[in-house]
Amino acid sequence: VAALALAILSCEGLIYGFVISQVLTAAYLLLSCSKDAKRKPRVNSGSYFKTLTAHRNFALFTAPHEISGSLSAQATTFLIPIYFGSVLAGIYFIAQKCIMLPSILFGGSSAQVYYHELTKVREVRNNRIHLFNTTLRLAGASSLLIFGIIYIFAPIAVGIIFGDAWADAGEYGRILAPWAALHLIGSILSQTPQALNAQKVAMLLEFANFTLRLGLLTLGYLLGNAALGITLFIAASITFTGGRILWYSSLIHRK
Repeated sequence: VAALALAILSCEGLIYGFVISQVLTAAYLLLSCSKDAKRKPRVNSGSYFKTLTAHRNFALFTAPHEISGSLSAQATTFLIPIYFGSVLAGIYFIAQKCIMLPSILFGGSSAQVYYHELTKVREVRNNRIHLFNTTLRLAGASSLLIFGIIYIFAPIAVGIIFGDAWADAGEYGRILAPWAALHLIGSILSQTPQALNAQKVAMLLEFANFTLRLGLLTLGYLLGNAALGITLFIAASITFTGGRILWYSSLIHRK
């Protein structure tokens, strides 16, 4: 949010805002950790290893899955400037920041609520199906409304808010809108594998997603066609996100 706010002031504001937001976030985390460290809780080694063994799937599958997902999400940050130049990178990044803002603001918190409720009913098939379908309908309707508006007004709104220098970002925002809509739905339902102990498959799918998206961006670079590379990247993202939602549904409906 800080990056987008400062981008209104100047082209460099996007970079400054991103740096400032990261510094403030890191400072807050360090302050919180220092407060917790002063409490000096006594840890029972037996309880520690028992807990570590009981939740070994986190270290084996969930952590690599999250790391791979982060790398996949940040692939464009590193590759687009290298492959296609800083001008296209700047336009793409501000479009991505704007279009992903609903997922950042609402996706994470909604996912935690969904996960908490799913863990309560995961042993009862009909109840978990009802929860999943209700969440899917609400997330789908909200996503359609939000990104439908963005798709219609993004080209005009970005030029008005951020100035003519960023006008092309509105068109990229329109291209990204279908992916962002599915991403919001998928981010809310993303805790399904963890709640139903299917972290290994989720990790493998994320590795495949990362490899494919990286390969398609590289293909666009080798062909000297930035539009093709980014279009294929987005198409792969839509396909994988939609496929993951279908997989979540199959997990919920299994006996």
